Amino acid sequence: MAASPKILGQATGLVETILYTVPAGMSATISTLSIANVSASIVTYTVAVRPSGTTITAMKHFLCSGVPVNANDAVFLTIGLTLSAGDVVVVSANNSNVAFGLFGAELG
Repeated sequence: MAASPKILGQATGLVETILYTVPAGMSATISTLSIANVSASIVTYTVAVRPSGTTITAMKHFLCSGVPVNANDAVFLTIGLTLSAGDVVVVSANNSNVAFGLFGAELG
């Protein structure tokens, strides 16, 4: 089956939130993660990837932690990360006015 490029996940929130879980029987390539700060103050965000079967995020899963984004600004991370079925991308921020978007392709 051919790769299917698409929006893999979108979320906002203060607490650790599952942004995307690779579906059973699929793999995924993450191309870009966008982090948009739609507030009038600096915010911070955290991103982690948990392997399939892991329910608690451990320190070794973090891609970044506490990274600042200026007020009314956005950052785009070009990752090129390949994930297997059941792997989970989790995000969090210190302000509810942060929007995450995950883009890539699924292959199954």
